Amino acid sequence: MRKLLFFDNWELLDCTGFQRTVHKPKKHEKNPLYMPDKPWEYSNMHFYGTVIYRPDIKKFQLWYTSVGDSLESPESSTMRLCYLESADGINFTAPSLSIYTHEDKPTNVVHPGNLHGCAVIYDDREVLEDRRYKMLAGIGMTPIRAYFSANGINWRDASLLQVIVSDPDCPIGFCRLPDGRYIATHRYRGRGRTVFASQSWDLLHWSDPQLVYEPDATDPPGTMVYGMGISTYGHYILGTPWLYHLDADDFTTRHGIQEPELAYARSITAWHRLSSGAPLLDNENPAEWESGNIQMSSNIIYLDDEIRFYYAASSQRHGTPRSERHLQKAGLGMASLRPDGFVSLDTGGDGGRIRTRRVQLYSRKITINADIAANGYVKLRLINKDKEYLPIEATAVHSGDHKAATIMLDSLPSEYVLLEISASNASIYSISLMDSEEEQPIYHNFNKLIEIEKNLPFTKQPINYLYK
Repeated sequence: MRKLLFFDNWELLDCTGFQRTVHKPKKHEKNPLYMPDKPWEYSNMHFYGTVIYRPDIKKFQLWYTSVGDSLESPESSTMRLCYLESADGINFTAPSLSIYTHEDKPTNVVHPGNLHGCAVIYDDREVLEDRRYKMLAGIGMTPIRAYFSANGINWRDASLLQVIVSDPDCPIGFCRLPDGRYIATHRYRGRGRTVFASQSWDLLHWSDPQLVYEPDATDPPGTMVYGMGISTYGHYILGTPWLYHLDADDFTTRHGIQEPELAYARSITAWHRLSSGAPLLDNENPAEWESGNIQMSSNIIYLDDEIRFYYAASSQRHGTPRSERHLQKAGLGMASLRPDGFVSLDTGGDGGRIRTRRVQLYSRKITINADIAANGYVKLRLINKDKEYLPIEATAVHSGDHKAATIMLDSLPSEYVLLEISASNASIYSISLMDSEEEQPIYHNFNKLIEIEKNLPFTKQPINYLYK
């Protein structure tokens, strides 16, 4: 399946009569889904951490960091990796484990070793079962190390040495691309609060860090990027950067507030923000527990009919004195979008028209994700290289909120064509071209709409060396 999304106009030749709308995820009505109230959590919850969903066992797994900052704690500022589980991603429970005990009682801590920047993936392409859970983190302010686990609870070092020479005083992003590469986003020593990326084919040997994301001219003074989680979405990589806005009267860069945005890339080295300066989450009237910093999970979760963003939030801002941190309220939140619901092209009764760059169709089946009013429609026609409409019957989708409405062409063109989509009183989120008529689309698993020409030199290896 190949998909046309509207993050930008890269795959469009023309777009008239439409307005581009960036959509914010809707916060769940039951937020906060979890609030830290155990002695070893010290009333805080940091998303140096991750939420994943495993459909094979129908379980959500969540890792977060607690920081021992209370005045009563003899282990002040020690970070502990904690763990929660859920069957529905709404009701989370803390298992009782013996990895770390508090007053000789079990806790939900799965690693007490002062891990910074933790990011976890479940790698279902890993052949060794005891290595399918993978984690990147630093110990204290030391460079990043790799960890393996069979269950996400019992962790062991993957290597005796650090794998990325970077101090992880930041959230780490971690994912595996469709071509097999592991990607990590992190901060690089001496380069301030910006995002660097490293790449690896085996998890243990990584490329040198490369700057990929920093504030730009649209950002006000005093803006930094604290870090960025990353997730694949078809051939895109989606990022959830933590924008860090300094207080106007702060000259130390220690006092400010963290809020997330959404970014995307077609290559790990070229990032764009979906709506620069617009926070990902609506926070105009925040509850007390999320009135300060908001920190995103290191990845995004794709369910069958919903995209979920998990986040940790606090009533306090960055730089709150240590003597006051135990007074904060913190918790876990979740917000969601419809499939492909990041951006829509909207048109009213006067109608609009889109024309794509030329594509080759491999089957007659095309699906459309659109919300169409009672008197609206979305219509598809094909144009050849001579700028002529092909004698293939124009097909349309009418009123309804469609996640994957099917259009079946009466014949398959033998040449490259332009797609012309006309619409009235409709919001279009995506258009997908099926590789076969039998294919059942999985909305987050797709390839590029505009293909690389077959006769161009091409290598699957994005960096100039391979590991043996």
